[in-house]
Amino acid sequence: MSIRNSSKVSIRGKARLNNVRGNQINHSKTIITNVVGRATEQDEYDEFEYVKRGRIVTIKEIHSRELEEREWEPRGEGHWVAGRILRKTKRRICAIELQPDRLSSQTHKFTAFIYEDDDAHSFWEDVFQEFSRNWITGSLQLFGLNRSKIPMLIFHHELIPLEHSYKSTFWGDIYLAYLSRSKDCSPFCLWMDSTGALYRGPIGPIPYRSFTPAQETIIVPSSREMLESDASFRFLSKFKSEALNEYVLEWARWQWEAIHLNDLLPDVAGDLSSEDCHRFEWKTEYPYLEHVWKDTGRQFPMDLVGDLCFDTVYSPTRGAVARSPYINGQWMLWNMYPGGGGVGIGGSVSEILFIDELTCFKLKACPDFFSFLTWCKFEAKESTLKLEFCFESIEFERDWISQVPRFSDTLKMSETEERFFTIQPPSPGLRISQASRQYDGLAAFFRLCDAKELHLIYLFLYPPPMCISELKHWLDGDIPTHFWSLDETGQSQMTDDELEEWGIPNFEPCLSPTYPDDSLRIMRLHSLPPHICKALRDWQIVQGYDPSTADYAQYMDCPEYEIVDEPWAELGKTSESYQEEDQGWSSSLSPLSSMPIHTCIVEEENENEPAHESTWWEAIPGSGISAFGF
Repeated sequence: MSIRNSSKVSIRGKARLNNVRGNQINHSKTIITNVVGRATEQDEYDEFEYVKRGRIVTIKEIHSRELEEREWEPRGEGHWVAGRILRKTKRRICAIELQPDRLSSQTHKFTAFIYEDDDAHSFWEDVFQEFSRNWITGSLQLFGLNRSKIPMLIFHHELIPLEHSYKSTFWGDIYLAYLSRSKDCSPFCLWMDSTGALYRGPIGPIPYRSFTPAQETIIVPSSREMLESDASFRFLSKFKSEALNEYVLEWARWQWEAIHLNDLLPDVAGDLSSEDCHRFEWKTEYPYLEHVWKDTGRQFPMDLVGDLCFDTVYSPTRGAVARSPYINGQWMLWNMYPGGGGVGIGGSVSEILFIDELTCFKLKACPDFFSFLTWCKFEAKESTLKLEFCFESIEFERDWISQVPRFSDTLKMSETEERFFTIQPPSPGLRISQASRQYDGLAAFFRLCDAKELHLIYLFLYPPPMCISELKHWLDGDIPTHFWSLDETGQSQMTDDELEEWGIPNFEPCLSPTYPDDSLRIMRLHSLPPHICKALRDWQIVQGYDPSTADYAQYMDCPEYEIVDEPWAELGKTSESYQEEDQGWSSSLSPLSSMPIHTCIVEEENENEPAHESTWWEAIPGSGISAFGF
């Protein structure tokens, strides 16, 4: 056998040779496998450093609190209460150091948000989703995370909540309100780093004071120096917008302090006997006075302070100093409704609303006039007709606060005497009495489907109480509150037989029938601290107004208050007459001024039916009786 293409080949022993015919080709193949799939959620977490707990050294705990989310449950018209807990956890905020690893040989300081307990990952995820996509200047930047059983979010820099380093001041608070507005967050979400820079971050400690949000955006510096009262005042004084002036008055109004007559009138409190065996009866009979007179084991001095009026500004040292120009104060008819329904208030033009079975007459009149009434087609099951009066305390306080410096200058009061206070009354109302005649609804009374059978019935309301003693007697039923009439002038009242024929129920006075558990059932004293009076004086000067005049108040569309100087010795004389059982109450009522007629045309749901009128007016000139007709 021959071997092709070879020479001098020697084969010995038991060797074996395989001769393969044909061409032999040797080569290699490389196989590359590409796995293609959707990006997982883990990719978002991978954008940040994963920090193991073993690298973390806690320097100090900054804050700790329980977090929870509750289900809100409706409780009456417009009221919600916290229900069952949906989720909860404990959150700790700590200053930490990260120990060196193979990538870094230095330690670094950070701030860690640590979540513990049941729903830790749920709360952790909420904050991660907010700040993992946040690259806005002036906001906290996320550095790393930990997703173990004790999840963490780690932010750049060593941070502290602003609440831990900020001492509240009037102008500093206003600065924070505008800083929060520009950063689109709450003041409780502001943080400070070691350089004094302010950042927006997760919500921190919540103080026991509230903030009112600013209504306009002003670009303000984000630095610690601006928290100083002088610095913030100088900065804000550069702006002269109406919105800023409105906010200054609003924030000044929020600075009121709750005080007691005992503190303001120590001489009066000391003169009252502590041995009176009936000293606690007034708390049981008149619980709405509990926050007016501190529990000192003494009786309530109704004969001495009963004449304090709700439309008057007082000074502990001077007595009455100013009074609202509105006759009969700033009371409004807040609600008239069946069951638990009710509507809001406001405006200057008559308006008609249809809400289910409710037709709301929105009457917008003078500030000292009842603002509106609501009316409905009653069903038999809706057997609770209620009316409620509300004192417009927000407008009242705003008005007199705008001219506080003028009070002091006119009466030549020192700064120590500038501790003005007013009386915040509860909201009285009328409701169907328990002893009322059987009430089967007012369907016949309000039947408007046949205009030929239409009869107008008028409800006349006496002015609401204007002082402490009047409120007491008003609630006791000693003062007439209302009457019904078929005569638009109110010259003749409907008899009991006529009321029963029409199915009109009896009313009795009460406190806030709308919100029985609300603060509207309690009387309080609101005192404005002297340093706020000084701040308002300084503000009016930098705004270009003379604080001794009413110019600033007029600029803010506030009525000019009448300045009075009635010492405490002059007060209380009117209240003495309330102790006489045979006193004629109708003659002691404060008359309303002549009110313009405000008419609301009621548009029927059926366009073919004619419209009817509901009108407010002063029924008898000088009588103090207001009326509206159905």
